[in-house]
Amino acid sequence: MKKKQYRSPLMASIHETADGLHNAGLMDERTLREFDELCFARVRTVISLPPRAWATFVKRLDSPARANERLRRTMKTPAQWA
Repeated sequence: MKKKQYRSPLMASIHETADGLHNAGLMDERTLREFDELCFARVRTVISLPPRAWATFVKRLDSPARANERLRRTMKTPAQWA
């Protein structure tokens, strides 16, 4: 697993302190996850497409929805657990 990157050395220090508090039982899991969001750098995924493929993609997004019989049947079928 790739090691997460901190936003800055200061954020690394803050997160290590929060992690220590969590390990000592002085901070709950939810609060530690909030520190994760604050301290770790966000990863952005960029998808590159050739202009023609991009135009086709945008055209499909902008087109009206088509009827989908298989989806309609699935939505009408009662759930097995209900």
